Amino acid sequence: MSRTIAVEVENRPGELARIVNLFAARGVNIESLAVEATADVAVSAMSIVVDADDRTTDQLIRTLDKQVRVLSAREIRSAAVPAADVAASRAATRAGARDAPASAGEDAGAPDSRQKEKAS
Repeated sequence: MSRTIAVEVENRPGELARIVNLFAARGVNIESLAVEATADVAVSAMSIVVDADDRTTDQLIRTLDKQVRVLSAREIRSAAVPAADVAASRAATRAGARDAPASAGEDAGAPDSRQKEKAS
């Protein structure tokens, strides 16, 4: 059964590799992995989807909580939207906003057309 684990870690080089290696050492395959920055630049949020039973998931969460650079680890028990869909949607939204060219007449501080459409 697919389980989603939410992990907040210190935003430091090599932290993702350390977390992923914990799963590999226990023989658990990661189905989906999303990492994003938080409002605090020193913290990253991870969403990890694994195919594991209750016991294995609990062991992983306890092991993650013991790590020095892990601030929190918990299972998300929501079947409404798969984490991979949420992560893909967020990535597409960010990429679209970042890659969209500004028109020549737009002021850098003025709202763009996407923001105007949302307001209407």
